[in-house]
Amino acid sequence: MDLSLSIEDQRSRYDKRLKRQIKKLRESGYTIKKAVSSHEIAEFTEMYHKNMDRLGANKSYYFDEKYFTGLLNENEFKNELVLIYDGNEMICGALILISENVVRNHLSATSEKYVKESPSKLLTDEISLIGRKLGKKIFHLGGGVGGKEDSLFKFKSHFSDLRINDSIWCYVNDQESYNELIHKKGLELNQQSTFFPAYRQIKK
Repeated sequence: MDLSLSIEDQRSRYDKRLKRQIKKLRESGYTIKKAVSSHEIAEFTEMYHKNMDRLGANKSYYFDEKYFTGLLNENEFKNELVLIYDGNEMICGALILISENVVRNHLSATSEKYVKESPSKLLTDEISLIGRKLGKKIFHLGGGVGGKEDSLFKFKSHFSDLRINDSIWCYVNDQESYNELIHKKGLELNQQSTFFPAYRQIKK
């Protein structure tokens, strides 16, 4: 999303059905807030893991509480965990990565009870507002799983028709630890694969 556009112009580009759904979600009385406690990070992590269970995700996507806490370390990053509550119940959330000009939805999750309501649509719209308030130029929604034009990509495409060629920087900072992780996987790895990092190859 181009955050230099007015919010009205941005929303005019949404899929028509999506625009109606977001309006209805905003009228539902949900509370949107930034996580401020370790308890909220722990609760989000649990919701995220249940989300991965529901999707049948590979175990390499099961990031732990320490991972989320590390990315929310205010001494090193300016990232935020944005949450949606229905009363006192956490129903949706996203860890957003914030850099000089870009805000990016890194990892998100929705409570199983609220999947049909799809509060993630409201959350995506809200993150665009957060990006504006922070003076960012772009809200990068990411693509589909593994760069594919799948159902996740289709969901994101309802918010914007802007596309970019995305590149991933593959860099090993600690070669010894990297080799150790590869060794632990052992025979499961396809030695001919160019997948990076190698130890996160998905077994077929």
